[in-house]
Amino acid sequence: MCANKLSVVEVPSSVESGWISDDDLIQALYAYKNAVGEWNAVLAIYTDKVLWFKPEELQQDSFGNLLELRAYNEMSELRALRDTLGTDFAWRLVVDGEADKEGDAYDAHFDESQYLDIDSHKSHGNDYVATGGGAYRLPIRNAKMIQVRNYINYGVDDGMARVVDFRIVGLLGGDANV
Repeated sequence: MCANKLSVVEVPSSVESGWISDDDLIQALYAYKNAVGEWNAVLAIYTDKVLWFKPEELQQDSFGNLLELRAYNEMSELRALRDTLGTDFAWRLVVDGEADKEGDAYDAHFDESQYLDIDSHKSHGNDYVATGGGAYRLPIRNAKMIQVRNYINYGVDDGMARVVDFRIVGLLGGDANV
């Protein structure tokens, strides 16, 4: 469920992408952190679990069965994704408002805040239980929503707006937003 009205922001965002190995992924996280600022949180999706944590808790030895990683802050996100263990990650870095004429860019974006699936009677602090019974942990206490940024490009031939990518902007509510 979306909790806000659609408001398109016509500000380009830069996009970089490539391929990266397990060994180089953690160095890339630190290198881009120096360029775009501290990451607020990291979402890691493994073959057998999903973890959401503060960046300082990231351990490279846990990359063996990692399928997707998203490190984000309010202005950027580094995403690494692979569909097969033992292969390199496809990565993408998006930085809002820093597009140049020579690199890839998104034309505009819009944000939406989505309610998290939370059983309020069974969830406490950082530990959450979904209404269907699944348990998960978030890096903030008493979270209510996730803010997602959807990126738009306009068709060259028809001018139609298309959502071409999305990223996490933060978790909302509770003790603090991350």
